[in-house]
Amino acid sequence: MLTEHTGMLMQGPYCASKFAVRGLTQAAALEFGKHRITVNSYAPGAIDTPLLAQASVTGDPTDIINKTKERSPLGRIGTVEDIASLVSFLVSEESQFITGACIPSNASLT
Repeated sequence: MLTEHTGMLMQGPYCASKFAVRGLTQAAALEFGKHRITVNSYAPGAIDTPLLAQASVTGDPTDIINKTKERSPLGRIGTVEDIASLVSFLVSEESQFITGACIPSNASLT
């Protein structure tokens, strides 16, 4: 689920922080654009890190990993390298006309 676009049950503070990042990104893009500075953010979905394993309600990390894979059109969760590639693009010259964007980086459509 894209928490930067949708609220989630029992996740109010977490969702509020995601919404805030989006708003701050857009405001900063407007403020700094006149100086030719681009401002973007990214919103990663499930990424294969130790934090993901801790997110399991049952205590079994394979539970959340399998559920996330099932919802993913690509049939997998993200890797740190997936996120690094996106960040590398955002700081490159190729993204010079992108500003104020919060780019979701996940393979989940829900």
